Amino acid sequence: MQDASTPAVWSVDDAPAAFIARQLRAIVGVELTIDRVEAKRKLSQNRPEEDHAGVVSGLRSSGASNRCRRRRNGAVTGSTTGFGGAQGEFDALTR
Repeated sequence: MQDASTPAVWSVDDAPAAFIARQLRAIVGVELTIDRVEAKRKLSQNRPEEDHAGVVSGLRSSGASNRCRRRRNGAVTGSTTGFGGAQGEFDALTR
């Protein structure tokens, strides 16, 4: 799904019907059983403060901070997983 603030570039409906039919036949279902999860959280602590400030500035100018603020306040529902688990840090920077 594209960000709502960007124009739609393409749609599956734009593809030829034969192409869509071939793609649908190629879909294979997979079921996995997860026994263990090993994860590491990296928040780019090794980056200079100027890089952090640049990211915050870019997100603010794109309107991302407003969307996150609305999500945090319950105005927007859905997943926040696009922030890689760093939602709290992002929230602190965009308040």
